[in-house]
Amino acid sequence: MRHKISGISIFRFAAQVIFLLILPGLFDLTFIGLKHAYLMIISGKPDILQLLPYIVEALIIIPATMLFGRFFCGWFCAFGAFNDFIYAISRKVFGIKLRVSEKLDSFLKCLKYIVLVLIVSIVWTSGSTFFGKLNPWAAFAQISELPAALSQYAAAFLVLLLIAFGAMLVERFFCRYLCPLGAIFTVVSKIKPLKIEKDRSKCKSCRLCTDNCSMGIQLYKMDKVSAGECINCFKCIKNCPRKNPQVTIFNERVNPSFAGAVALSAFLGISIGNVFANTNKVMDNNAGFSTTDKPISIKGKMYKPADNLAPQTDNGTAGGMADSNSQATDTTIPQTAETPAPSENDSANADSTATKADTTTTAKKSMYIDGTYVGVGRGHRSGLKVSVTISNDKITDIQILSSHETPRFSMYVFDTVPQEILQTQSTDVDAVSGATQTSRGVITAVIDALSQAKA
Repeated sequence: MRHKISGISIFRFAAQVIFLLILPGLFDLTFIGLKHAYLMIISGKPDILQLLPYIVEALIIIPATMLFGRFFCGWFCAFGAFNDFIYAISRKVFGIKLRVSEKLDSFLKCLKYIVLVLIVSIVWTSGSTFFGKLNPWAAFAQISELPAALSQYAAAFLVLLLIAFGAMLVERFFCRYLCPLGAIFTVVSKIKPLKIEKDRSKCKSCRLCTDNCSMGIQLYKMDKVSAGECINCFKCIKNCPRKNPQVTIFNERVNPSFAGAVALSAFLGISIGNVFANTNKVMDNNAGFSTTDKPISIKGKMYKPADNLAPQTDNGTAGGMADSNSQATDTTIPQTAETPAPSENDSANADSTATKADTTTTAKKSMYIDGTYVGVGRGHRSGLKVSVTISNDKITDIQILSSHETPRFSMYVFDTVPQEILQTQSTDVDAVSGATQTSRGVITAVIDALSQAKA
């Protein structure tokens, strides 16, 4: 017997595909935004205006979740869609549907809170970069660049494979048991006015709603689904032969498609507008998201960035730069280099001017030739170019010339990493959490430029 595909199922599937294609990193951006907000709070020096561009996704999605519930998880999260598609393929091809007991399911759902606490306490608070090596979202975001990404995110891809295996067995495996952002949404969505209500007296012994719940909620026990675990997939409504479950907002019944359309419009419109607004803002500030190389002044002459690249070495990299899989090494700009004072014999043979120096004299030896140099690095993608200006053995300016990185992920890197290099006069600076590869690309590009400037 063929099951008729409901309109709400088609609508939700279309939303998942749209967000998977155009905003696959929305999960990561939201979580990174929460991290920045947390660090701002514990720093004791809040600067909302400066932080606003980096937390805007969180500022949109958290209130929307409080109002509409977890539409983000059920409709818009690319990682959630990945779990759904893996499970659907597994059921279709292998016929797998693992039943998890109520007691075990309740216990496992506590794990996501433990994951959240560990990330906040160990990664965010202490600044540990260990999680970056295991981050499955980073691996998921790099699937399109799989050959290069495998070496860079080997451990993260292993974690992603384990999650995919779990998703084959249990629907929404990651979302149910491991998602730290889901832990936050579970708490904040409990106050939502949007709920699913049903008259249990009409259900009798039927448990179709429970059997088809993506999150394993025991719906047969409830008259009103107010649990924070609900992701508004509306499978309970679709699969009920009596049409018993209904969506309500402030106790008024509404069409679930209408509720989905309102949520979709809010998330999609604001999120896309924010992406383009931030991209245009960064491009206007010459932060380098444009892929068109702009001419720059190098030692008094105008060049395009490609004109100043060092010759190719045998391994095909510019200026002897390490390949994209290599770790960037520290390059510290020395202040000065001292030479020893002349000896007595040397002084005797020197001219009259030199013999006036009876005490120790020093001569400064420049390590770098003044000028502006272009370095090349690789972040998530190739083609990341920076210009580095050197004066009196100091880096005086760093500009991002061109990049093929994702704008919203790289914006914070391009704002902070060059500034930290300038302040410390060293490339031994921390990578931005959530954008480690882009950070390394900038650092490697600066090292490449410095290698060309050596006297």
